[in-house]
Amino acid sequence: MSWQDYISKQLISTNMVRDALIAGVDGAIWAQSKNLKATKQELLPIIKGIKDGGGGLTAGGVHFSGTKYIFLSGVANKCIRAKKAKVGLHASMTSKTVVVALYADPVQHGECAAVVEKFSDFLKSKNY
Repeated sequence: MSWQDYISKQLISTNMVRDALIAGVDGAIWAQSKNLKATKQELLPIIKGIKDGGGGLTAGGVHFSGTKYIFLSGVANKCIRAKKAKVGLHASMTSKTVVVALYADPVQHGECAAVVEKFSDFLKSKNY
């Protein structure tokens, strides 16, 4: 299965994820939803934020696909979450990948996070 297939068949098909991106921990984008226009320059602070639990994102927020989100919380070396109006962001990291997902009302953060974290666990089981 291609990385693009993982986005459509493992994340978006759940209806808990509106858009998603898979990248390497170096910020290189492997695949993203057609609606996203994310860049490596946006991903690098997200990756750093995941590593440090989001401390660096508190003041400046999370910039992703041209939109600024308010940083809500993070767990060091695992994930961050952010929100802007009715759209939320959940980003999860494994040893080799970063998965960033967007969701919109009426989907709640926990529902999207469960899908993203389950997918991240799958990637970990495949040594990603």
